Amino acid sequence: MDRREINAAGNNKDIEVVPIRKKNKILSGMFFMLLLTAYILAWVETTAAARSAGEIRFLGVMVPIAIFAGVFTALGNVLIVFLVIYFKKRGFIVALSLLVIQFPVLTVSFILGNSPSSIPGLFTNLFTIVMIILIYRKNKSIERYQQDEIRYFKEQRNLAQRLFEQTATALVNAIDAKDKIGIKNDILNKKGKLTGDEYENIKQHAVIGNQILSSISEYPYLSIGAHYHHERYDGKGYPDKLKGEDIPEIARIISVADAYDAMTSRRSYRDAIPQQIVREEIVKNSGTQFDPKIAAIMKHFIDLDVEYEMKERTVVKELAGKHQIRCEEYGSEISDGILVMPAITKIRLECLSDRDPDSDMPSFLIFDSLDGRFHDDEKTAVDLCFFEYGEVRFDGRYTCKGARKIKTDITSHETGIVTRSSTNSDCIRKYEIEAVRITDHMLIKIDDGMKLLTITIALPDASRYTYLALTGQRCTISKVSIRKSEEFMPRDYIPRIAEWISYIDAPEGNVPNVQIDSHRSAYSDGIKISDGMKIVFHTKSLPTARLIWHCPFVNIFHSDNGKVTGDDYKDYALIRVDGENWSVDGDADNEIVVNRNDKFDNWDGWKKFNKDGYECVISFAVKGDQITVKTENYGIEVINTTTIRDGMTDIYAALTGDQVALTGIRVIR
Repeated sequence: MDRREINAAGNNKDIEVVPIRKKNKILSGMFFMLLLTAYILAWVETTAAARSAGEIRFLGVMVPIAIFAGVFTALGNVLIVFLVIYFKKRGFIVALSLLVIQFPVLTVSFILGNSPSSIPGLFTNLFTIVMIILIYRKNKSIERYQQDEIRYFKEQRNLAQRLFEQTATALVNAIDAKDKIGIKNDILNKKGKLTGDEYENIKQHAVIGNQILSSISEYPYLSIGAHYHHERYDGKGYPDKLKGEDIPEIARIISVADAYDAMTSRRSYRDAIPQQIVREEIVKNSGTQFDPKIAAIMKHFIDLDVEYEMKERTVVKELAGKHQIRCEEYGSEISDGILVMPAITKIRLECLSDRDPDSDMPSFLIFDSLDGRFHDDEKTAVDLCFFEYGEVRFDGRYTCKGARKIKTDITSHETGIVTRSSTNSDCIRKYEIEAVRITDHMLIKIDDGMKLLTITIALPDASRYTYLALTGQRCTISKVSIRKSEEFMPRDYIPRIAEWISYIDAPEGNVPNVQIDSHRSAYSDGIKISDGMKIVFHTKSLPTARLIWHCPFVNIFHSDNGKVTGDDYKDYALIRVDGENWSVDGDADNEIVVNRNDKFDNWDGWKKFNKDGYECVISFAVKGDQITVKTENYGIEVINTTTIRDGMTDIYAALTGDQVALTGIRVIR
């Protein structure tokens, strides 16, 4: 069916278009003639009034008729403007013609009639001409803009149409390819190791993806990215074994993003991989599988993603995708973990007890694991670094496991309400909960309206994360809401019930020892950088350290008092001794070179090297506005050059890190 047939089969709106346009044209012509006639009459009256020497009674006063010339002149100018605005080019030509032909009349009147009253008319006409020229030019620019907009929208509409057609073609090609883009399901879902032929079949998906997406010519990067995203930076990828920057940039970006997505997404044979393990894999493969610059950006995104928001989310955080938790036996159902931070987390919930709310109630399981979930399978617990601190029931009873100490206090309220069902003995109790964790202590407050339960927990360290998972016994937990404050609480907010665990009880150098329990949680004193300076110290990873970047960092910065907490603080570089660097502010440029010599075995050896502890030497060289930092540990040589761009001369270095103890810090100049 062509367009004419569609119009004929549809409504009759198109039939009305021609009569409406004709009617509008007639009305437009009538309005034009009305304006033109009114202007001519105003012009005639202006001339007559200007030449009259008579008077007229106006509002009880005799006034000269000549003063009304200004009124008619103003009215004529308004009519002229209407002509230009409403009738565009035609109106402008007519208006300009009417104004121009008045000049000879006014000039002759002034010369022959010796009439000074003609002078205002000459200047009025001149100013009016300038005004309508400006209005006309402005209208033209608006019209051009509107035409450009219309042309742009037409182009976008045509682009959308082409893209739709090309996408449809790509989908047809995908259907033709079948089996999940050309790869058979039995290969995709195979849990064991692939054979050589099966792996070669897997490799074909890049070529097939390119063929499918090549029909979308409006976005050529789609097919380019599909074709080359399995190339490796070291040249060992497929299908064309490209190397380094010979691989298109879009494919190098997709390579990192695809690997992250694959690791953080659920599969039929595994859950999403924890964020820290994903990051470690990106670190291990930077410079081999991945472009190191793009890998560094992804690592930075991961570092900013404290609560693992970038991973695939298919469940509700509160109750693991369920609307409620029904617990028969104790621990028969367990929610996902709720991360507890130095900012207060507020939780509200309702609990329907089967028999007695004083015995059938919720409980918190307190733990840490890489995926934020409670695990009772031994192998999974080991793989995901699961560590249980203890259990706390909502009546104050508790079990202390990995925690050092748990203390409970109960304060009774004068009044409290427990809602009992009218049909049976079931009871509903509402709870308001606050939880906060600061360094190695955690505080939980549980209020049921009858009593306030305060639980203080001394954790074994300040390095691990802390999660709360809901469970219970013969009860139904529902209407769970979680709100997290943005404000971090002060370090002394939780009263201590156990001493601080220190790993820096060792002789000091000329800079105090420092223990860093988590990423950049503490710093050494600032040390003013000078040419030839060295910082020598002993470093040892904490017992909880398990990742590559659990090692010392060097922070290059400026502040007014030479401390990281000082006023006018500027962060120029963060250099990790494992070879990573990140520029925080835009006031400096950083170039890093990382070499691995024969002393480097593998990253597992690197982690053991840090666990055992070693003497680290950081060397500094200053030349003008450039600061070069060098260090070598376990065969990893790091050379970072920072160029200061803001003119600051007092630049400092501070030692920090992640899960590491630094002792015997000495500055040698």
